[in-house]
Amino acid sequence: MAGLPEDLESAQVIEKRWKTDGLQVTKLKYNVLLSYPDNNNPNRVTLISDNGMVIFQTAGVEKIYDSTLPKTVNPFLAYTPNGTVSSTKLFYANYGELEDFQTLASLVGNASLQGSIIIMRYGRIYRGDKVMHAQYFGAVGAILYNDPADYAPFGTTPDQVHEQK
Repeated sequence: MAGLPEDLESAQVIEKRWKTDGLQVTKLKYNVLLSYPDNNNPNRVTLISDNGMVIFQTAGVEKIYDSTLPKTVNPFLAYTPNGTVSSTKLFYANYGELEDFQTLASLVGNASLQGSIIIMRYGRIYRGDKVMHAQYFGAVGAILYNDPADYAPFGTTPDQVHEQK
């Protein structure tokens, strides 16, 4: 991830290789705005029943499959504020395109979308526009996810995701 020591280490490996190959390397410094997940307060999605019991809660941290690999970044959406939202209304808006929201509003009514949380899958349009559309239609929160139908059309087990040779 940009700005972390591991990122600098990767750049140094590339620099060394390029110099070995006879290339001239120029390193420039930039001041940039970077966003990182809050490891002490990871993002979570919690589903709570009418009587206040937790039905489901995401882990908020990624599972470590191989401790020899570089550290894994916890799920977060860069440049979004931390916070807590809740609603009794949860809707699915496909890719979060304007047409998706117009269809949803025609099915449930604009008033029903007020104060809701919208689930949308990544793809087709910029993620910021998805959130902007949700906000425009009155949502208090948005959940974006990678749909296996888009990213793993043959299944999600290792033998289905990666091309077998």
